[in-house]
Amino acid sequence: MKETHGFSAGDRRFQVKDVFRFGSNQLFQAETGDGTVVYVQEIPLRKPLPPRAASALKVDLRHVSSILDVIYEKQRVKLIHPPLRGDPLSTVVSEKAPMKPLLALEVCRKLLSTLEELEEQSLPLASTCDPRNVCLENGEPYFLFLWIKGYTEPPEEKWRELLFFLLTGGFPKKGEGPDKAVVHERIPEPLRALVADSLNPKHSRKEILKRVQEEILRMKREQEPPPKRTPANPLMRWKKGLLAAAISLALLAGGIYGIWTLSESQAKEQPDDMQRAGISFDDRRQEYVWPEKIQGASLIRGSFIPRKGQPFSVMLTNREYRNSYGFSVDEGRLLVLMSSPDIWYSLVDSEGMLSVEEGSVYNFEITYIPDKPIRYSIWKKDDTRRWVAVGNTPAEHNFQIHFQGGEGTKLLRSEVIAYGEREKKSSWQLSQGSALIQGDRWKMGRSSRVRVNKAPYSFRFLRPEGDASDPVQLVLSSGESNLLLVWGRDGYLRLYENDEGEIASSRVGWDWEPGRESTVVLSNASGGLRISVMQGSRSHVWVYDDRPFELQQVIVAGDDRMELIPSSSGRIVDSYPVPR
Repeated sequence: MKETHGFSAGDRRFQVKDVFRFGSNQLFQAETGDGTVVYVQEIPLRKPLPPRAASALKVDLRHVSSILDVIYEKQRVKLIHPPLRGDPLSTVVSEKAPMKPLLALEVCRKLLSTLEELEEQSLPLASTCDPRNVCLENGEPYFLFLWIKGYTEPPEEKWRELLFFLLTGGFPKKGEGPDKAVVHERIPEPLRALVADSLNPKHSRKEILKRVQEEILRMKREQEPPPKRTPANPLMRWKKGLLAAAISLALLAGGIYGIWTLSESQAKEQPDDMQRAGISFDDRRQEYVWPEKIQGASLIRGSFIPRKGQPFSVMLTNREYRNSYGFSVDEGRLLVLMSSPDIWYSLVDSEGMLSVEEGSVYNFEITYIPDKPIRYSIWKKDDTRRWVAVGNTPAEHNFQIHFQGGEGTKLLRSEVIAYGEREKKSSWQLSQGSALIQGDRWKMGRSSRVRVNKAPYSFRFLRPEGDASDPVQLVLSSGESNLLLVWGRDGYLRLYENDEGEIASSRVGWDWEPGRESTVVLSNASGGLRISVMQGSRSHVWVYDDRPFELQQVIVAGDDRMELIPSSSGRIVDSYPVPR
């Protein structure tokens, strides 16, 4: 449906080019004032969201359309998306063109697991597997429209019919029982019990998801060729021994950090001093492309020297879809970016936290793990501060690294190594936004989030003198439900539940003072959820026991006026090693 009108959202003006409707939700194809094309999803609300809950809508899940920004208005929420790709499932799958069984199972698994992830968000969300609401791009599905549980009209999730539709291109006949419906020429005999149970209300989504995963493993095992048994070859063992020895000698001679990994042809083209000293960018050379593709979990690290007024960037680029993810230096700021063809989006920046100085040496680390958000860590050499940020979760898997620089900028050294998650899961982890870490103190960025994965759920925080914000907001998760805890400036602790609004409160009994360190401790007690807040010699303890709630995770909702500090009983750490 074509439209020519415009609308405002926040402080921005959008010119609408097209409108798509799904139930009560609308999706606008629009242009901003500078000509950037975006898609704006409008979600009408039945009631206001909890305080600051709109920021929780900026979810980053692989099979959900990327969300660049969230604009909260009184009776609606607008989600800003980059240009959408792929084709609706309703146009890709039909009775004449059903999916092959293994691909159908994979698509089903990804969509069902995403529905589970949406429900586990701090502000629980929902979507529908209606084929009109799912786009498919190169075999990868993603949901278009989202709903907010408890605040919007709930959608028909339609996940029960999903596998039947993928395998047959149609839907079961009305009034036909599951066992009869699956007797269909398009549904393989080994899958009929699974499809029938997915149509049966007696079986839960989690149960069906588990069985889909088991079926995928079974089919993949059946497709694997039998292992070839070859007789041991003494000469081959001798060659392998020489190769291992050569690698060991190379590592001892050069160390791991700072070694360039070049293909044989490119090694011949590169002068020796470039391998030792890196690359200087000028008018003749403004880009260097890493010779090998990045496919698995990888750690990309190196160092560079910026020059005033000149750009520098490190981007992971997928050539097939021309999408890029990475960081750049722009007028002394660090920007975490993503791009679709010819359109760039800034996701996070270091303004007010870390400025990049001309002529200084900066180290960087980019941690790429498939199906997880890309993580960035950048710090000035010999400086104890480091800026960390979380970017998007790429849908693609194969990347090449592009280093670009203006005249006078230098890439001193770089390397790519396989990343193994050998370390234990961190107790604390930045899950959204950015932070400036110095020692054990975290200066939080705008709309940042820190996830506390295990006990002790305790920390200190500091806000500047004169700050008028609520002291702190936390999302508490039991694994089955979420609560929002707000320590307010009015002297109350309040708990909110998404479907019911405020469910309980407790008066602290003393006035919180900005400019002084405060402490929060949360724990599971025999009588319920124990919440302790302290500042100086003053403290308040509240045991919430109105209903069972076993705390399993805490998310600290930060902003650029908050500083997080570990308590004596727990140290804040992140997935990045501390720079030396």
